[in-house]
Amino acid sequence: FASVLLIALALGVQSLFNLRAMRDETQVIYERELLGISHLKEANVNLIYIGRSLRRMILAPDVESRVRARQEIAKARETLASELVAARRAVLRKENIARLDNFEVNLARYDMRVAQAINMVEKSPYASGEAAAYVSSADFTADADKADALLSEIARNKETGARESAERAMTVYR
Repeated sequence: FASVLLIALALGVQSLFNLRAMRDETQVIYERELLGISHLKEANVNLIYIGRSLRRMILAPDVESRVRARQEIAKARETLASELVAARRAVLRKENIARLDNFEVNLARYDMRVAQAINMVEKSPYASGEAAAYVSSADFTADADKADALLSEIARNKETGARESAERAMTVYR
């Protein structure tokens, strides 16, 4: 009878160990991978908001709309910066860190181009043709497109990492 109890106790302890291992792996998936993906995607959304708000600013029919669009650009840039800080804490793989560094280089160039477009609009508020042509040019969009692609690639890699972590967690029950 004692040996049966010992076997049951051993199985119970092993089950508790497996549950703890699965809980720990699930926590890793959440903290390292899923939160990182969330921050990266939010940063990417705000990159898009910058471009959309800039176009609104260029096409604004009045001063109020232009000021509001300018504020939206500033808010999107601020949110983008805070999301990048949070995302950087969750990016651990060397290749993704390099991509994030490359993203920030492209973002800095894009920021300079956005500032140049804003200056064009502010110099000639109702002659938006020059600013619109500039914002539509391949030179202007190249850095934003590259930055967008880099964030998307990092997010895809993190999704793969989350899937791998989930598979590791599932091996506990196999």
